[in-house]
Parts: sequence; structure tokens; C-alpha cells
Amino acid sequence: MAIKRTWQLWLLSLLTHAILLFTASSQSINGDDLSALLSFKSLIRNDPREVLSSWDTSSNTTNMTAPVFCRWTGISCNDRRHPGRVTTLNLSDAGLVGTISQQLGNLTHLRVLDLSTNSLDGDIPISLGGNIPADLGQLSKLVVFNVGDNNLTGDIPKSLSNFTTLTVFNVERNFIHGQDLSWMGNLTSLRDFILEGNIFTGNIPETFGKIVNLTYFSVQDNQLEGHVPLSIFNISSIRILDLGFNRLSGSHPLDIGIKLPRISRFNTISNRFEGIIPPTLSNASALEVLLLRGNKYHGLIPREIGSHGNLKVLMIGDNSLQATQSSDWEFMTSLTNCSRFIFLDVGQNNLRGAMPINIANLSNELSWIDLSGNQIIGTIPADLWKFKLTNLNLSNNLFTGTLPPDIGRLSVIRMFISHNRITGQIPQSLGNLTKLQNLDLSGPVPNTGIFRNATIVSISGNTMLCGGPPYLQFPSCSSEDSDQASVHRLHVLIFCIVGTFIFSLFCMTAYCFIKTRMKPDIVDNENPFLYETNERISYAELHAATNSFSPANLIGSGGFGNVYIGNLIIDKNLVPVAIKVLNLDQRGASRIFLSECHALRRIRHRKLVKVITVCSGLDQNGDEFKALVLEFVCNGSLDEWLHATKYGAGSQVSMDGDIYSYGVLLLEMFTGRKPTDNFIDVKMAYPNNLLEILDASATYNGNTQELVELVIYPIFRLGLACCKESPRERMKMDDIVKELNAVKKACSAHATK
Repeated sequence: MAIKRTWQLWLLSLLTHAILLFTASSQSINGDDLSALLSFKSLIRNDPREVLSSWDTSSNTTNMTAPVFCRWTGISCNDRRHPGRVTTLNLSDAGLVGTISQQLGNLTHLRVLDLSTNSLDGDIPISLGGNIPADLGQLSKLVVFNVGDNNLTGDIPKSLSNFTTLTVFNVERNFIHGQDLSWMGNLTSLRDFILEGNIFTGNIPETFGKIVNLTYFSVQDNQLEGHVPLSIFNISSIRILDLGFNRLSGSHPLDIGIKLPRISRFNTISNRFEGIIPPTLSNASALEVLLLRGNKYHGLIPREIGSHGNLKVLMIGDNSLQATQSSDWEFMTSLTNCSRFIFLDVGQNNLRGAMPINIANLSNELSWIDLSGNQIIGTIPADLWKFKLTNLNLSNNLFTGTLPPDIGRLSVIRMFISHNRITGQIPQSLGNLTKLQNLDLSGPVPNTGIFRNATIVSISGNTMLCGGPPYLQFPSCSSEDSDQASVHRLHVLIFCIVGTFIFSLFCMTAYCFIKTRMKPDIVDNENPFLYETNERISYAELHAATNSFSPANLIGSGGFGNVYIGNLIIDKNLVPVAIKVLNLDQRGASRIFLSECHALRRIRHRKLVKVITVCSGLDQNGDEFKALVLEFVCNGSLDEWLHATKYGAGSQVSMDGDIYSYGVLLLEMFTGRKPTDNFIDVKMAYPNNLLEILDASATYNGNTQELVELVIYPIFRLGLACCKESPRERMKMDDIVKELNAVKKACSAHATK
């Protein structure tokens, strides 16, 4: 009996000891997770939405199954086998400003890491160098890695190849660079690989062909070159293949539609691909978006391209595709099978012949047609008005005939019909298109609708137009009576010029008349920039650009009007502009408008804002409206820019201005260059090539690497931090002093060695 009791006591002692060891081990491991999270929080310099406010250890209690950090925002601990371990860190779209802590590598049970859509950059410690921390490669159980939409730099650490369970890898829209991605082939569980919007160079490696479960492959908007490996076109699971905006070349496998049966989006925009468009794409029944614009594809457009019926977007413009006979246009017939088709772009190719009449059978949802830059003949189909078009571009073709009378029923925002051979009268219904921009026509111009406003429609460059409002200055439309009257006036003129005195007087009059016509003749309703290359802009466009001239867009006012900020599309880019609207109720406002137009069209000065265009016409109420559209220059007034005494933001005395000036001074001292031309060089050289821009007169007898680490790197980082364009992003003065003291101490300690 005593032996049995002794045995039980011995087992109880062992069990108690094991429990204590397990508890101590769990507390230690939980402490590692807590330490890693607190380290991450400590490197966040700005938390505008206070998402980390719950990351508080003051209420922490030792609990083996549910540590306090498991209840923090963005943290989950869902590992039943290892309770209390962090499995998810999701702080996406939190507006955080800072950097990624190296200690996140201690979260060894982390499965989801999502830090996307933040601003993880700033004053990154030297030990990180602005890169993704290499210690993250220890996260062998990670399933989701998403740091997209940040400002991360450097290369992708090869230690991330340990992510053997990773299914989502997303670093889109950062500043990450590199050349060798071959090691990514080790991530055999990968499903989504998103690298777009970075600075990667080199080739796409063959090793990606090993990732047999890949569904989303996006490397667009980088600097990749060379051929796309054939192994990628053998991954039958791919649904999205984005290769656009690179320097890739070569041709595509002809059986791509068979090898990639599930592909829904195929994007090669703005590359150097050539060859024919593979006809087998019609076999890819899931294909919805085909983006091949801006390459060197040639041959015919596959006639069955839309036969599967699911295509929504076909963008194959700006290539060398051909159509020389009616059968070459049969691809249009297959597109009529696509009930959700919305976008057709075949512009800037070598398409000839008549437009097929079955274009009218395309989907009623069609909103975009671009057939420009071809050699299409015939008349414009009368059924185009039935579509919900926002863009219609038929320019630079050989269309003839008249415009359909119902063309005014279009909901079109942009219509381009210039450089064709359209004749006949301009339909009165075009007066309903309030946002019409360009016409290339002949015949009588209507006097109604938008044609009453000089800024809504441009009909310049047409020699056969007549009639219309007086501001257009077209000749009167001819008739038989007017022709006879012209002959009679000619006879009278010949008779009147007989005689020396009359002849001399006529010559003098003609000379004065020609002299007068050579001067710019500006009247109230005429655009003073008519002789410039800038096109006039409409009241409707200015009304939309300023949110109906909203008070929120008002940035200044004066004796003769208000100044608004707005956004206009200029050269296909959305550009901020300043719009000066004159108050025509003020006496002399029209005279001031003409004076400014005369002066600004003649003056060119590097410190005067550029005049983009003008608007002179009628507003939505039919009242007279005049405005100047100027280049928008931020950071103060014109006086501040002309007479600024400090770099950055004008002549106002401020702490932010002093900080900017100090940053410029630092960069000037260490580069030996003028402050006006060294800033861009420093940004490009930072952080790896600083020795190339260092002042050549600087000397150092010690180890060059020590010089970079102790002085050069910190000083240039400090200078760039002080020179941020936005004052709110510049380093605070207290932080500047701390950084300088740290550099001083490091140098002193090194000198005593």
C-alpha cells in the first residue's frame, strides 16, 4: 500500500512539474509575440485613425489561453493547437505612417500579414535601410503577405522563399526594385502574385512555371523586358494575366486560348509584343477583358474573337492590324454575340473598307467606340444613336455623306469626327450635345443650341462651312441671287478704279486694310487666343471641373472676380488648374479681361504662371461669361514666389520654412552643389549611391564604409527629411537635434577607438 502511494505521489510531482514548465514556456512565447507587436507600434510615427489605441498593456493579465493582445485591433489568435499565439495581423487601409519592425519575424505562427494601403516609409532606421525586413522570412506558416499601396523601397529579401505555405503575395504600388525573381518559384502554394507598380527590371524567370495553382499573375507597370516564359502559358489555372506597361517582347503561343481556358483578363498594353493575335482566344470562354493596345501585333483580327459571348472590353488599338476586304471585318459579327459588350477600341490600325452595318447590332450597353486613325470609307451608320455612348471617335478616316439627323440623341460626352469627308448640313439636333468638342464638317452651321456659344464647340480648320452665329465669322451661304449680285458688284468695282487718282486711292485703302487685318482683332465675343495653338474651353467643362463653382473650390477673390481650383483633362492627364472668373457686373471688367489676354499672350517669363486657355461665351443661364484658365501653382501667392527669401514655401517666416532651409543647407554642404540642382540628384542616389554625389573636396583617411554609416547616410537622410514638399511631413526641430546629437556621439565614440 505504501509503495502504491509513493508511486502516485511521484506521478503527481512529474505532472505538476510538466504543467509549470508548459506554463512558463507559454508565457515566454506569448511574451515574444507581445514584444514583437509593441516593437511594431513603437515604429509607427502617425496613427491618424487611432487604430492602435487599443494596443495597451496596462490591463494585461497572464492568461495562457487568451493574452490581452489577442483582443487588440487587427490581431487574431485562432490557432487551437497553440492558443495565445498571433495568427493574423491585419491593419490594411489604416493610414499608418512608419516602418515595418524586424521583430515581426518573431510571430512564428502568423498566417495573415496585411499592411496594405498605408504609408509605411518615412525616417526608416539604418538597420532596415528602407527594405522589407529580412527577418520576416522566419514566418514559415504565413499564408497571406500583403504590403501593397505603401512607400516601401529596396529589394525583396530572398529569405521570403521560406514562405512555402504562402498563397497570396502582394507588394503592388510601392518603390521596390530588383532583378532576380527566380527564387519565387519555390512558393509552390502561391495563388495570387501581384508585383505591379514597382521598379523591377530584368526578365520574368522560367521558375514561375512551377507554381501550378497560380490564378492571378500581375507584373504590370514595371521595367521588365525580354520574352514571357512559355511555362507561364501552361498554367491552366490562371484567370488574370497582367503584363502591361513594361518592355516585354516576343509573340504569344497560338494555343494560348486552349492552354489558359479560365483566363478572364489578358493585358499586354504598351509593350513590344508582335505576331498575330492568337485565334484560339475565342476558345477561352471566360475571357471578358482583352487589352492589347500599343504593341506591334499584325495580321487580321480573329473573326471568332467574341464568339463565346462573354467579352466586355476589346482594346486592340495602336497596332498594325489589317482589314482590306469585307471578310476581314467578320470579327464584328462575332462581337454581336456579346450581350455585355461595353468598350470597342480598334483605332490607329490599318483597317480599310466600309464599316459593317452590323455594328448597330452590338450590345445596347456599348459606351465607347474608337475607330480613329484608319481608312474606313462609307457613311456613318444612322443607328449609332441607340447606344449609350460617352465617347465616339471616328476621326482621321475617309467617311463621306451626311451626318445622321438623329445623331443629337447620343448621350456622348466626347465626339471626334475631324479629318473626314463629311458634307451636307450640320444636323440641328447636334445643338443638344452640350459637351461636343470637335467637328470637321462643311455646309451651313446652325444658329441654335450649343452653336450659340463659342466655347462649347470648335469647328476651326474647315474651309467649306458657311452661315452660323456671327462670332464664327463664316461667309454667308450662297444662292443664285447672291451670285448675280456679286457679279454686278465686280463690274462696278472695275469701272470705279479707272483713273490714276482712283487707282492710287484704292491702293492706299487696300494697304491700310491689309495692315489692319494683320493685327489681332479682338472683340468682346472673340477668343483672344484664337491665333494661338490652345483650343478654347467650354463653360460646361469649367462648371464640372470646379464642382459647379463650389465655395470649397474658391481659393481667392479680387476686385474683378474670383479664382477657383479645378481639375481638367489636358493631354489625357488630369491636371489641377486655376480658373479666374471675371465679375462682369464690375465696371471695366471686360476691358481688364482683354488687357490680361493681350499681356499674357505676349509675355513669357519663367516666374509667371502659364496661361492654358480662355473661356468667353454664355453660362447655363444665357448670361455672358469670361474666364482665364491658368496653370495652378501651390505654396503661396505670386508675390511669395517672386520674392521668396527662404526655400520651399514663400517668404513668410515660419519654423517649417527654417527647417526646409536647413535641409537644403545640409545637402548643399555635403554635395558641394547649388541648392537648386542637387535635390533630385540626392533623391536618386539615396541610399545606395551617396558617395557618387558627395563633394569631391571632402577627404577622409579612415574606412569609407564607416564614413557612410556614421555620417553620410544619417546626414543625407536628415536633409531629405527636412526638404519634404509638404511642411507637415518635414522633421520636427526636436527630432533634428536628437538626430544630430546621435551622429555627433557616434563620431566621438569612433574617434576614441
